[in-house]
Amino acid sequence: AVVFDFFFSDGSEPNTNSPISYFGESFPMTFLFQNLNKSQNRLHHPVERPNLPNPPKHLTQSKIAFLHSEKSFTKPQAQVLDQLIATYFQVVHPVLPIIDRAQFMTLYHSDKVPWLLLHAVCFAASTHCSLDILCRDGVFCTRRDARTSFYNRAKALFDTDYERNRLVLLQAAVLLSFWGGEASDYWNTFSWVNTAINIAESLGMHRSVPTFEMPPLWKRIWWCLVTRDSFCSALLGQPLRINTKQCDLEMISKRDFETDIDPVGPGADLFGTRMVEHAYFVIEMAKLALILRTIIQARPNIRTDPEFVFSTNKQLEEWHSNLPPCLRLDFCTPDTSVQVLAPALALLYNHNLIYLHQPASEASPLSASITQNAVTAISDLGSSLVTESTLQFLPQDAYAAFFLAVIMLFAEIQNAQSIAEVRFLKAHVKICEMVVHQAREHWDHADWILSL
Repeated sequence: AVVFDFFFSDGSEPNTNSPISYFGESFPMTFLFQNLNKSQNRLHHPVERPNLPNPPKHLTQSKIAFLHSEKSFTKPQAQVLDQLIATYFQVVHPVLPIIDRAQFMTLYHSDKVPWLLLHAVCFAASTHCSLDILCRDGVFCTRRDARTSFYNRAKALFDTDYERNRLVLLQAAVLLSFWGGEASDYWNTFSWVNTAINIAESLGMHRSVPTFEMPPLWKRIWWCLVTRDSFCSALLGQPLRINTKQCDLEMISKRDFETDIDPVGPGADLFGTRMVEHAYFVIEMAKLALILRTIIQARPNIRTDPEFVFSTNKQLEEWHSNLPPCLRLDFCTPDTSVQVLAPALALLYNHNLIYLHQPASEASPLSASITQNAVTAISDLGSSLVTESTLQFLPQDAYAAFFLAVIMLFAEIQNAQSIAEVRFLKAHVKICEMVVHQAREHWDHADWILSL
């Protein structure tokens, strides 16, 4: 009703500086809007922004007291916080460019970063930063303590509906998807991804229409969600949440990163540096995710559809051969500032090969050979990452490759024809086990994989 009142009284064009509501063509009211000749097939509608007090009036004193008890209004010491912010923009932002860095710097220096977003950023940063940073002020003893604390602070704010800005809620939900959750928890990686997608769709991020100019930041967020949805679905065996048939947003491109300008001014070094490799990485991940989605949808019938396996394998090979040189393992040297991005793409390329050929590997010698080569490549990459002490900087989705490799190794051990072959396979299992063990502090799903 608020949207309708604003539409009929104002009728102004939507812009991202004010709240927006999206109504698709299937919504009966859209028919009326279009027939009034005011909306010009508009699907994104502005909503008048109310002046929200701080703290919000809708919160009771007991809820405010609860948030204080959860330390939701407590920050780390200034030096620790600076290091967490620097880690976030050096490690997380390049692979999940969902925040406007210049705007965030302005808010940070004026002490106005929304509490929910601040704790979500600290949670994501504590996944990757060095342990001595987290333990410096004596508040946290372990990385797990720090991550749990920041997560609980953000979760309390989310649960009490403290934050009303949907873009902030969306950004926080994406970052909170780093949380694996317990077996009996509703809130876990996939539920946070689902929540983020729900909010993004309510803003119409999945649609491209002439009446609304999609901000590059929104486009980057949407394609990051497509990627997260794809790889989380494959990891956890859940249905794909995004229906791409109802999405017509253009593919992400280098142009969508031009607005991600480097902040300038005092303290700007905390907020990272834009590199063309970062844009290429996000674009290539989105392309790989789209291929993975077709595999997920076809998995029940892959065993009896060799034509699909062949054509999809060709797509993967073409994707790999067309990678920008800066993201190819054979061109990327260990001393480059993006050294972890090329291995991450290589891991996920081999992950997709296994995911495609796994169901057919028992009946097809070619599929069996491809999966064996992919498993060996993943094992070798894991060994290199551990040796070079860069495992902790891997993007979240890349860790799943080691899980898939372990599954295939277990299956191959059962079918091994000789003791020598069993020993060879167990050696690779040990490498993957070592990698997953070291990933425990950075990737929550490692715990249940180690139990396996």
